[in-house]
Amino acid sequence: MKNLNGSYLVTMLTDDAALTLARFTGVLGRWGCALETLVISEDCTPGFNRLTCVFSSDPYQATRITSQTARLEQVTKLQLVSQSPLCDLSPLKVRISCNNLSHAEACRLCDRHNALISGRSDREMTIETESSPKGLAMFLNDVAPYGLLFAEVPNVSYFPLETEALVSGAC
Repeated sequence: MKNLNGSYLVTMLTDDAALTLARFTGVLGRWGCALETLVISEDCTPGFNRLTCVFSSDPYQATRITSQTARLEQVTKLQLVSQSPLCDLSPLKVRISCNNLSHAEACRLCDRHNALISGRSDREMTIETESSPKGLAMFLNDVAPYGLLFAEVPNVSYFPLETEALVSGAC
């Protein structure tokens, strides 16, 4: 059976970004996986930073890497945003706290990232975008200071291409 490597997006909240990064890259190294993109930003929680990373691995390795990284002492919260490998253009849906983000700021954020506001309540806002793995990491980096509540890349179906015909929904 062929090993299918892909890019995975993970975001984590930490109180020591440098140490967490060193240990995270150590975990990646032990599994023989590469770090493709890394962005670090201040979180809305004082004293915490958010690390958003794109790394390449197979599905089993991605699960083990996130499990081991979540157990690091400095990591307060970790989320594997993409449960399936990312495509060249992948959709991303984020929910953020409205306490820290005005509608005008959200519109500016959407303009910068070619995103759209798809839902809003008194407490949270849902923003959706579609971009490359690196673009998704940069978007999460810009959202982090506003109180990231949840992020997900909806499951993408992959179809084996036996001919050169284009299949709708395939990466």
